[in-house]
Amino acid sequence: MEAIYPAVDLILSAQQALKGVDVLVLLPSDDDDNLHFPQVDLSLADSVDVSQLKYVSQNQITLTADLYVDHDSYGDALNLQQVVTDRLKSLTGLNYPFKATHYSSRIITDNSLEDRTLFHVPILVDYQVNY
Repeated sequence: MEAIYPAVDLILSAQQALKGVDVLVLLPSDDDDNLHFPQVDLSLADSVDVSQLKYVSQNQITLTADLYVDHDSYGDALNLQQVVTDRLKSLTGLNYPFKATHYSSRIITDNSLEDRTLFHVPILVDYQVNY
């Protein structure tokens, strides 16, 4: 069995932490754009060089959770922002112990789709990895 690196474990743990929240969770490996909202796109910050993961030990990783909600649902955007942030702050790694050290989020308007306007909530969480 191949080792699971902390960055991969973080993405899978975040997906697990968001189960039960009424959002579609998309991983970096999901190629297709999905127009079902609300949704959360999980990714790692650019500071992680995925090609070097097996050679480097990461002790700090930043997770980005991009939350998208229909623009006519500001209350839903606020509620989901809080729920997703709380779940990510307290997530437990499947194979590694993660501790959230810093987080931030804000609601902005996204006009990138032709037929609808969305609220985009970028949520950034920094984790300390101990192993």
